[in-house]
Amino acid sequence: MSTGAGDIVDSEGVCGDGWDQFNDKYYDICYKYFTEGLADYQTVVTACRSENDSSLPTINSKSEQDFINKLIVKYKMIDSVWLDATIKGKHIVWTDSTYAEYDNWVYGRPVNNSICVEMITDNTNSLTTATMGKWQDRTERLIRDNRRMIDKWVARMSQIETECHLPIGFIYVQLPNQVEPRVLCPKSTWSDVTFSHHGYTGNTDEDSQPSFQDQILKFMVPAGEVRPRNQAVRIFKRTA
Repeated sequence: MSTGAGDIVDSEGVCGDGWDQFNDKYYDICYKYFTEGLADYQTVVTACRSENDSSLPTINSKSEQDFINKLIVKYKMIDSVWLDATIKGKHIVWTDSTYAEYDNWVYGRPVNNSICVEMITDNTNSLTTATMGKWQDRTERLIRDNRRMIDKWVARMSQIETECHLPIGFIYVQLPNQVEPRVLCPKSTWSDVTFSHHGYTGNTDEDSQPSFQDQILKFMVPAGEVRPRNQAVRIFKRTA
């Protein structure tokens, strides 16, 4: 955002801390970059007005564009920057009514009238990048935002597939031919607690129920289990 190509100037005495000053022989302009993404156009406009009644950038010369390109590199900007302009009749119209004798459109743009104009930052952060600092209409922004939303959704779905929603302390009983819990929840820590349950019956009358070990042995015979006895039924506990 701005209030009000030169060099980036320490502007604490003119613009205040956190602002960068652009100056030429006619005027001084103070720029401030917000690192947090402010998303849509109207949200950004509102945020700018809260900062000394500032506005989105207005670019009237190549020197000013070159200055902003340096800010793109300095702050390693990734998200595109909204400009304080609209498009009418395929020409840029600055909100402050300054004369639009300078433009810096991406080749083939603009194609439509639009209430929003954005400046590409390009995440390569190189002053030699051909598209860095170029302007484009809102159409490309919408396409890119939709792609970004889809990418985030796909990444989130992939993450959910590997997450384990079982609580710490959960007991998993692995029957023959079933996978271990480490396969189901690879990012969790599981402890084999099979033999800590040795003799557990779930009944206070020890004579009325066979021990856990006896249950394993009896299960192994009719099932034709070929694994070692202690592998027929295993018990795991999630510890982390």
